[in-house]
Amino acid sequence: AHLRSILKVETERDYRLLSLDVNKAWTLDTEQHVFERHVGATDDLRYAMSLNPHMKVLISHGLFDLVTPYFATERLAGHLQLAEALLENLATRHFSGGHMFYTWDRSRTEFRDVIASFVASAYRA
Repeated sequence: AHLRSILKVETERDYRLLSLDVNKAWTLDTEQHVFERHVGATDDLRYAMSLNPHMKVLISHGLFDLVTPYFATERLAGHLQLAEALLENLATRHFSGGHMFYTWDRSRTEFRDVIASFVASAYRA
């Protein structure tokens, strides 16, 4: 409904939030060679930030997130090998809570304030 009525997308295709047919047909290739690269977004992020030196990035986490632990992001960010000037465009923030830290009132309020400040500073630059 959102695609067709609000965004005015004209298509004959059906949108299905969950397709059991696709889910049943999903396969996972578990055979990997030792020299295969791991799939991740760090290379894409480094490339995008290098192409656009004005791009600002804020990565946020809950301190108790076991799904995407903040210290893993800190480690990966340290390995981005960005030029010194671009490092200033990358920020990380950690909030009380777990994977969905914004469900905690205090964390949600802090997150809102951090995002507002981040967006405002991006427009000033």
